[in-house]
Amino acid sequence: MRQITSVALAAPAVLSLKALQAEVDSVSSYEDRVRFARKRFQNQNQGNNVTFDEVKRQLKSMCLGPSRCMYCEDSLASEVEHFKPKAFYPELTFVWDNYLYACGPCNRTKLSRFRVHVGHSSYSDLVRPRNVPVVPPVSGAPVLIDPRAENPLLYITLDLVNTFRFRPRHADGTPEYARSDYTIKLLKLNDREHLPAIRRIAYSNYRARLKEYVDARGTAQATPIEMSIRLYGFSAVWLEMKAQSSAINELGSLFANAPEALSW
Repeated sequence: MRQITSVALAAPAVLSLKALQAEVDSVSSYEDRVRFARKRFQNQNQGNNVTFDEVKRQLKSMCLGPSRCMYCEDSLASEVEHFKPKAFYPELTFVWDNYLYACGPCNRTKLSRFRVHVGHSSYSDLVRPRNVPVVPPVSGAPVLIDPRAENPLLYITLDLVNTFRFRPRHADGTPEYARSDYTIKLLKLNDREHLPAIRRIAYSNYRARLKEYVDARGTAQATPIEMSIRLYGFSAVWLEMKAQSSAINELGSLFANAPEALSW
């Protein structure tokens, strides 16, 4: 998981989303807005819908690797995911900045689960049991890290030596720890066994290609090797390799022989 660089939607899609959101906002009661937003989104988020074809095209262009999920970076992204769930925030149902492109496993894992910070070291999980009044959520900043608005790697780090699992970068008891721990657990970034395994493979591949680059440095073969590193998936692994190079002797040696790679 790493930060996503946002792009702008085409003007017709911007206007269409604005009009759709205005429809939602015009519904008088919060409970009815929630219901209407869900149905309207389902109706619009279909194939051959011009607006959502553009939404998906631009989200796809923002993915880290060919259509890779913006949460786990592994599976194929194919679903428009609301960072702030439309079940609690109908006012963000058709807001471009609230969209991420996610794979099915991540989207089904997250669903409408969301936690907000409501006070000093206090958090509230947004839940809506059946047969209870549908009321607006408590106000508070999101605990879940938003990869479109923040750099997740300021909060989480990756164990490149043993487990290849994400872990909080900050000390337990801090707000930063709470956010990183919640994000890792909610999205099951470590609990799906194949994810640490695939990160380990990505590390080995990056390391091997970097060795090849060092050997080919100054020759015509160096450029395609560089491009293969730049375009390879699991870019969070590469970013952590650069960040931790001073603590891992093998990486330190490789980057010392190719310092320009630190800018890739």
